[in-house]
Amino acid sequence: MLGLGLRYLPEFEIAEKPVIDALVQVRNNLAHGEWQIVSETAYDDWIVWIDRLMELVCQEIENAASCSSYRRALTQLA
Repeated sequence: MLGLGLRYLPEFEIAEKPVIDALVQVRNNLAHGEWQIVSETAYDDWIVWIDRLMELVCQEIENAASCSSYRRALTQLA
């Protein structure tokens, strides 16, 4: 987010440990050939979180585009 000049919202930080780390752990286990059982409740919770995070990212992109805050001064690029 910061690399794109977008705000890193508190919602992202809140979701980082319980949601994103859990998804990464499941992905890593599967990538290393370990069978992973995910409960339906956990799956549903992840879907809700991910959908909300994606909405927030879209809003940040739209806000940056509408007020041109994504543009950086040449001095910031050096």
